[in-house]
Amino acid sequence: MRTIGIAFALFAVAGAAYCDSAHNNSSTSSANSTGTVKPVLIDPARFFSVSGHELRLQNQEGRCVLEHRLAGKEGPINRQSLALQSPCYFLTWRHTPDKKAKIFSGGVPVGEQGAPEAWRFASAKNATVLIVVGDQNKDDERYAWHVERGYHCGVSQQGVLLRAQQLSLAAALSNDGLHCVESGTDQKQFWILAHQR
Repeated sequence: MRTIGIAFALFAVAGAAYCDSAHNNSSTSSANSTGTVKPVLIDPARFFSVSGHELRLQNQEGRCVLEHRLAGKEGPINRQSLALQSPCYFLTWRHTPDKKAKIFSGGVPVGEQGAPEAWRFASAKNATVLIVVGDQNKDDERYAWHVERGYHCGVSQQGVLLRAQQLSLAAALSNDGLHCVESGTDQKQFWILAHQR
């Protein structure tokens, strides 16, 4: 726990100077002529392939369910309930990341534009982590403003960790801010979810 606290403090100190060239401003690829970020198109039936796993989010009685299978394998689809209310979304790459960029946390970006944003951390037993956002707060003015304009947002997030043929879930961070697919999140959030105890 102390190690995580120290590492988080290092992120905070370095935050002002930290420039992650693998994660450019979203306006580069998804802004219109007025500078407003456009809502992305989301296909709920699509399986995404990430690090040898195929993943899809579904809604089941108001809860988010993660469907999972190993890529290229026949057999049943595994279903895991998330600690989030639907609708839920993967945070996605808004452009193809620069995989040669020097990343402060030691994370390696995984994926390409339009796929779930994922980072692999050797310091977390080589886990690849994705973030799912969900839970609604219609009383929050910022949430309502974004959703009314077609953005895909939630006020909570949960990490999905992939290691070899294993999938595990990080504890959900509930009501910890506004998270939208269109604006993404800081890369250090992936590090925090990957290193939860």
